[in-house]
Order: sequence, then structure tokens, then C-alpha cells
Amino acid sequence: LRLGSEVFIVYRRSKAEMPASKEELVAQEEEGIKTIFLANPTKILGSSRVEKIECVRMELGPPDETGRRRPVPVEGSEFVTDVDTVIPAIGQASDLKFLEGSGVDTPKGRWISTLKDGRTTVGGIFAGGDAATGAATVIEAIAAGKRAALSINDYLSGEKRADFKEESEIDLEEYEAREKLNLSKDYFPLKDIEHGERVKMPKRLVEERIRNFSEEELGYDEEMAVEEANRCLSCRKCIGCGICAEVCPLDAIEYDQTEERTEMDVEKIIFAAEMEEKIPPEEYMYQNLVTQIEFERMLSESGPYGGIIMRPYDGDIPKRIAFLQIQTQTDDDEYSPIAFKFLLQEAKSAEERGVDSCIFAHEIHEDTGDVKSLKIRDIKVTETEATKNLSLKYAVEGEKEEKEEEFEMVVLSVGFSLPEHVKEMGKLIGVKPEEIECRMPTVDSEIMKTEKDGVFIAV
Repeated sequence: LRLGSEVFIVYRRSKAEMPASKEELVAQEEEGIKTIFLANPTKILGSSRVEKIECVRMELGPPDETGRRRPVPVEGSEFVTDVDTVIPAIGQASDLKFLEGSGVDTPKGRWISTLKDGRTTVGGIFAGGDAATGAATVIEAIAAGKRAALSINDYLSGEKRADFKEESEIDLEEYEAREKLNLSKDYFPLKDIEHGERVKMPKRLVEERIRNFSEEELGYDEEMAVEEANRCLSCRKCIGCGICAEVCPLDAIEYDQTEERTEMDVEKIIFAAEMEEKIPPEEYMYQNLVTQIEFERMLSESGPYGGIIMRPYDGDIPKRIAFLQIQTQTDDDEYSPIAFKFLLQEAKSAEERGVDSCIFAHEIHEDTGDVKSLKIRDIKVTETEATKNLSLKYAVEGEKEEKEEEFEMVVLSVGFSLPEHVKEMGKLIGVKPEEIECRMPTVDSEIMKTEKDGVFIAV
């Protein structure tokens, strides 16, 4: 096209199956390049040079091994088009001859058969990227490498990491919703975010770019670049800038610190097994609903809120907060009293800051003093769209009628569990699993002896 030729593409499937990006297809149409869909070349005709190309019409049949519908020739539909040059684009494939005789399944010798986690048909051999999926993107290849790395770790260690999920096990919409909620709860009010479209990249005019090989995209000018940069949510993923170390008022961050191993001679070891907060169920994903640990960070003067209780959605100071302890069907009640004690402490902290607080729980494990508490049979939380307040519809133990109250914020206790890495650490210092008792953050502890001399546990 850029050398003055009239060009067209013959493609055997429809536009929906075309392995091209949206931007590529738009640019192709802008430049007037036509595509003959559902057609496949069968012969190149000519005496001493290329003069014509014969094609046959196709129709889409059942999906093939790539998931795309297989093109099937339509009998008697051949047609001929005048051409003087033909450029075949037949793709590429991996050279898998080195796997012959290894037992690894390579269908038709074109790709490696794998499970979603990268395992092949032979134990200890893993694969990913184009060699396993066919032509795809760099991003997909990197993701395959990460999945395979986790799978290799599982293979070598003999156990699956708790945070490793295959693609089929992840609800992407739920994951995205949780990430957005985490941003608003940890860093800035979601209400303040202005939604803006991506700044359109300026390009050369079509009539200009089809006559030369200059770069099509011209790049942003200063004003456009600033406008696009301002759309960034600053998701707090570390990029290695070092600013955090410079501005930390307590000089608590040693940015240049490197990992090192040291040996120390000690007379005693105190093992404190911190519990891990469980992830709230999907029905509790609301803007102004925070977990116990998120609320604890809010109370911390060195945390993102500077010790001020405020609603994550709009930054307003709440007047009423509901402290809610729930239990799922799979919950173990072993740590419920400890979680309740922690929740009560947080409710008292809110009361001390002038916030009206009320505890809702299936079991009131101890006297709550001046903090109002209700033992409930059932409870449902919903969000008011206009104000983002939270409505609690509940039934009190021993009462027939349901009640409903509205709160500006909810602190949710969904339970805690003992992390696997804590158990492994305990083994390293000679603590038996049955000796490990969990403690809650900020809750006073006492030191207990273990069966191993010089090793104690904080409970």
C-alpha cells in the first residue's frame, strides 16, 4: 500500500475469529485495505509470473483445537481474482523435535499439551507460552510462566500454596471489585475519583501515512501527557522510587536495606503466633464496610487515615458505626471469642472518639460495658445507593419481629485463622502444632512455657 500498490487480504474465517487487535483492524479500515472474509486460496495461476489467484468460499464448522470455529470449503464456490503478487502469511510453529520419545504429548507435533497450571503429560516437565497455546500475546506468555513457576513449586514441595489459584478458580469480576474497594479503604475516598476516558493518541492523517513508512502515532504533547497521567489511581504498587523513605516522619523505612542472614546467641525465644483475617464473603463488599484489620489501620496514627475514623467512600466522619461479627457455615468457633474481644476493643475506641457504636453478634462472649450489644439470630446488610449508608435488617435472639437500622459505616468481623507459615515456623524452633495458641493484634498477651526448654509462646 505504501509503495503504491492496491492490496487486499484473503482470510478463511470471519472478522470475529481474526487474530488481530482492535486497533489493527481499525487502522486497516482507515487506510482502505479490504478483506475478503470466509475465503481460502487454492491455486496461484500464471504462465511465467503470478497473474491470478484462485480461492474457494468457506463456511464455519465446529471449533478446532484452538477454540475457533473450523473453516470448511463450500463445494463449487471457487472464484478467481487478478493479482501480480502474493504474500503468504501461514503463521509459525514451535520446533518440538527435541521432545520426541520423552512421553510429552505434542498433538500433530505443533504444540505441547498442558493443564492450566503448566503441567505436561510427564511429571516434572512444564510448559507455557506460544509452545503450549499457539500464537498469543507477551502478557499471556508471562502469565503462563508465573503459573508454571507456582506449579513447579507445588511439585517440588508437595503442597499447594493457599494463595495460588488457577484461572478457572478466579472470579475476575469479583477480584476487580475487591481491588477497587481496597484502593478506597486504604488510600483515598472513592467519591473523589473523576472518571475520564483515555487521551486519544494523535496520528498522522491517513492520506499522509499511506505514502510513507514514518511512525503512524505522533505521541502526546506535554498537555496531553499530563492529562493522561492524571488519570492514574496511584495504586500504591511499589515502583522503586524511594519517596516513601524520604517522607516517613519516623525514618522507619530503610529503602536500601538488603536481605541478610545473621546468627544470634539467645537464652530464650518467645513465639507469638499472629492470626490471619479471613476474606469477607462477596455479599459484604460495600464501600463503607471495612474489616477489623482495616479499621485497626484506620485507628492507627501512623496509618493512611492518621488515626481519624472516616468513611472510605467520601471521607466523611461517621456518627454511627455497627460492629458486626458473622460466622460462615465452615467457620470454627475456636477463635470466635478472641475475635469478639478484638471487636469490642475497636468499638470502645470508636466510642472514645465520639462515635455511637453498636455490636451485633450471634454470641456475646463477654460483658460489653457501656457499648450497646445485640445477640442476633439473623442479619442482612444492604447499601443505600444515594448515601452509601448501610442498612442492617436483623432479628434479635428471643424476639419475633425483624428490625431495621441504618448506619453510616460497618466494621465486619468474619473470623481469623492460623496461617500455615506460622505452623511451619513453629516446627523450626521445636514448637508442636498443638502447643500453638493464637493471639490477636493489640490484645494483651501472657507468656507460656512449651515442652522445649527456653522456648515460650505468647497467648
